[in-house]
Parts: sequence; structure tokens; C-alpha cells
Amino acid sequence: MHLVLCAIIATFVFAPVASWESCGIEDGGGLCPDGNTCCSVGNVPGKSSCITQKKNAPNNMTSSCCTDDGMGMTGCGPGYRCVHEVPDSYFCEIVPDDEERFGTDEEQSPIPPQRLPRYRLCSVPPASLQKVHGLIIGSMNNKNTESTNTSGQLAYYSTMGSLDATDAETLFRHAKVRVALIMIHGSGRNADDYICCGVSSIPKEFSSTSVLVVAPRFLAPRDGPVNITATMENGQHPPPLLEWNETDPIPHTWRYGANAINSEISSYDAMDTLLERLVLDNDRFPLLERVVVAGHSAGGQFTHRWSLTSSSQAWARDNTNYAGTLQRQVLIRVVVANPRSFCYLDGRRYVNGSLALPDHSTISACPGYNTWEWGLDSGGRLPTPYKDRALDTVGGKKQMIERYNSRDVVYLAGALDVEPVRSECEDDDFQGPNRRERSKRFFASLNEIYGASIHHRRLLVSGVPHDHCLMFQSAEGRIALFGNNRDVAITHLIN
Repeated sequence: MHLVLCAIIATFVFAPVASWESCGIEDGGGLCPDGNTCCSVGNVPGKSSCITQKKNAPNNMTSSCCTDDGMGMTGCGPGYRCVHEVPDSYFCEIVPDDEERFGTDEEQSPIPPQRLPRYRLCSVPPASLQKVHGLIIGSMNNKNTESTNTSGQLAYYSTMGSLDATDAETLFRHAKVRVALIMIHGSGRNADDYICCGVSSIPKEFSSTSVLVVAPRFLAPRDGPVNITATMENGQHPPPLLEWNETDPIPHTWRYGANAINSEISSYDAMDTLLERLVLDNDRFPLLERVVVAGHSAGGQFTHRWSLTSSSQAWARDNTNYAGTLQRQVLIRVVVANPRSFCYLDGRRYVNGSLALPDHSTISACPGYNTWEWGLDSGGRLPTPYKDRALDTVGGKKQMIERYNSRDVVYLAGALDVEPVRSECEDDDFQGPNRRERSKRFFASLNEIYGASIHHRRLLVSGVPHDHCLMFQSAEGRIALFGNNRDVAITHLIN
């Protein structure tokens, strides 16, 4: 099934459940993503900066707005306090009285780090949080409005309004965009928080008008009803917002490319269309040079498997053959941060330090270890027509593996992301005890497969645990998001 983008005049989606909250006057009086901590920005009225939410923080533990940096633009998460050591060392230190409240059972709540980097606080225009837009996915050529199983809308946040806006002001802003950063949320589906973290990760030397940040939201039925206001061409009715099953047959089905529950559209189909909306629209985005698709945790699982299987026509623009042509070259980078598991490219796994096929008894105890989502073998718990079509389109596993190496993929691993993760034999027994080790082993397998010709890179983010904002705001994270190939070829970052 080939999906095409439908032309629309304008589409806006407003969720009745707020994805933002108003900050008190003492904290600037602005807006922050739901669950964030508000901080004031100097004496600027109506503007607040935000500390990312910590959904697993123990009750009554609050975040801290740091003011000792002279700008009030850093903060510490729950249970940590702001510390400044002369001359220029700013960090977060665990509050002694709160240390025991984190828990110390390493199987459940590992001992928290004594010291963490500070958050770079986010401040975004209110409209970026208040408006959730809808991008048409699929074909709207069928005039039978009751037939919506091949079309739908992907919900998304944007720092520059709707990607289909027709007003002069938004078109003017889109025409200046050089980099588009697409932030894929984790299992919490907190896309509002991710767009905020994406904005705060932009290096200071980048012009704010040149970077567009977009954060899709893969909705679930439990998100409740969403009201849609849309103006369609030819009097057509807008298709429904796409929703994915969050529990069956496995949790968070969107991360593995499953079809929506109300459409035959895969989450990867939706990502392809979003990418094409940016890359192929020369008129709207004439200066666009790069698109970065970044995800953390469940979002990292999404970006990894999508970049492996996607056959979107947008990838053709990530080619020097387009440099200097009217259709312009657009570089595409994928950032895979701290995923729980990987899709291995063959049946080998690391056993006693060596990459080899597991023995018969080991496979018999876990026969699905190399099926989708952990490998490319047929079968698996989650039917994924997108993956099956992708293998047919590219010509099989061998061709898909070769194509994957041609893509610019950067893996980020938190040096402190060592919490034991136990769930299923397919990743627990075959991929490693924690996310950092799983990243290390998977990247080592790529080196075995591709050898000296490997095009991918892996960066170890020092001093950071399983935290999406700290990962992307780190020096290594900003290199992954905004650096060029030369920047990431640094040996001490890839061990």
C-alpha cells in the first residue's frame, strides 16, 4: 500500500485535556508542558522556563530552579539541589535527606547518582504547547467519507505552526528553516515535553529562526476524545486522528511500526509522510538542509527500527547527486538514544564476549529471539505489515542490511543508564543486562557486519542516566543532533 499526502488548506487539533499548565506570577506567568516545574526568566512578565517532568520521582520531591548561573536558565530535577563550585562548575547534587526516598534495591530502584548535570531550561512560545496540529496520512482520493481505513491524521506539536498553514506569517517563517528536528517521545507519549527539550538542545550559535522543532504524538484511546477543526479541499471531511494500542498484543505498539487501531496506517507510514512533508516541499522549505529524527527510550526503539525499514522517497534526497540541483539535497540523520532493545540484523548474539549463533538449547528456551521486533525473521507477537512490505520493496534481508549502513545513524548511550531491565527472554537473555550494555553489544555487532565501511557512530554520554533531556542537551547529544560527520569521529566518545 503506497500512501500519499493529501493537500489540505489548514488543519488544527485541540485536545480537551491540557498538555500544558499555566505558571504562577512568581514563576513568570508563562506556560510549561504538563507536569514540568515552572521557573521565572529574570523579570520578563508572561515568560517562564521549564524543568522537564520526572514521572517516576517519589512523592513530594520537587525540582529546583537554579539562579546562581546569573541567568536563571538551569535547573535540577526532584531530589537534587543546585550547586556552584568556583570558578565555573555548575551541577546538581542529591539532597541528603531525599537520598533514601529514591530506594536502594538495585532490581527496582538503583542507587541514584550523587551528581548530575543541570537541565538547560526550556522556554517556548505558548502556541507551541497550546495547539496540537494534525497531518493527513494516507490517501483521501476516495470520495466515500465512510471509508477511512486508509487515511488518518497524525497529531503533532510544532514551534512554527501547522506544516500546512497558508497564512503569510507562517509561510515566511517556514521559508527560513534550515534544520528540522523531529523529536519522538518515549512510552509516556509526552510529546509536549519532548518539543520543549528539543528547543533547549539547540546550540546558542544557531539562529532560532532557522530551526523548526516538531514532536509527533502517537495517541492512544486512553488520551480521550480530541476535537478537530479542519478546512479540507473539495468539501471533504477530515479523517480521524490516528490511535495505537498501548497494551495489546504488546505495550506501545507504535514503536515497532504497528498499524493504528482505527486505520491500516502504520506508525512508520506516518513518520514517512512527516519526513516527506519537510524534505519534498521545495516551495515551503526552500532553504532546508537537514532533517534530524531523534528518539529516546521507546522513541529510540522507534527511530532505530523505522530507519532500518523505511523506503520513503525522501531518503533519495539524502544523496550528493541532488547537491546543486533545483530539488536540493537534504541530509537526513537519525539519532537512537537509550532504547530498551534493538533489532539485530542477523541471528547472532554475544555469547561469552563473542558474536555467534546461540546453541540449540538456548534457542529452544526462547524460540522467538530473532523475530520482529528483536530481529528480521518472520513471525513474532506483533503483526507488522509495514515491515513485511519493506522487505519486499528492498528485495530481502540482505539488501535491507546493506541499505541500513548507507544511512546516517548515531546511537547515544547514557554512561549511567545501567539500571537492570528485565522483561522478556528475547532481550533480557540475548541483548544484555541494561540499556548501556545493549547499546554497546548492538553497535559491536554492526562493526562485525560492516567492518571498516561502517557508516554509523555511537557516542557515550558521560554522567547521564536514563533521561531524555539530559541526553539531548549534553555535549555529545548536541553533536549527534546538530554536528556534522567530522564532529562525531571522536575516539573518546565512542568507547
